[in-house]
Amino acid sequence: METTKRGRAEPKPTKVESVKKLAEQLERAKAIYLTDFTGLNVELMTRLRREFHQEKAEYIIGKKTLTRLALRDAGYGDLLGTVEGAVGIAMGFDDPAVPARIIAKFAEETEKLPVRIGIFEGRRISPKDMDAIRNLPTRAEVLATIVYVIGSPVQDFVGVLAGVLQNFLGVLDAIIEQKKAAEESG
Repeated sequence: METTKRGRAEPKPTKVESVKKLAEQLERAKAIYLTDFTGLNVELMTRLRREFHQEKAEYIIGKKTLTRLALRDAGYGDLLGTVEGAVGIAMGFDDPAVPARIIAKFAEETEKLPVRIGIFEGRRISPKDMDAIRNLPTRAEVLATIVYVIGSPVQDFVGVLAGVLQNFLGVLDAIIEQKKAAEESG
């Protein structure tokens, strides 16, 4: 790090690109969760990152100063006080609840990875809010429910029409049978 005349730490030119990339990811993310990754060994970290990757989310480790600069550049300056030391940054891009579900499941299994603070759809959330968020239905579940709700009346209507048609055909069959019986007897 280089120190400016005012004593503020500014990144070296080689780190500027890293800060810019992280800031762009933070801006694009629908959810951001800052975690403490203390106690995670390489095996656990690899497993955690794999789970994030499979769900099209991302988990990275950020250095204190670079993370603070990226948060500031992305418009999350109010989170700067929560960044002490290296921090784990979980980001969800498609479904903002995915990182919360992964973190909660991982924390239950390993008793590690506490969340410090988060941003969900642009709003600051506390670790307590994570339970509500992780229990939100997935995007696929919501879409399936919508399709069911939209399709259900149509299915019911088709069923009614099929019943009416079946009854009509039953009446026609009865009339045909009556006429055959009348011709044979008369």
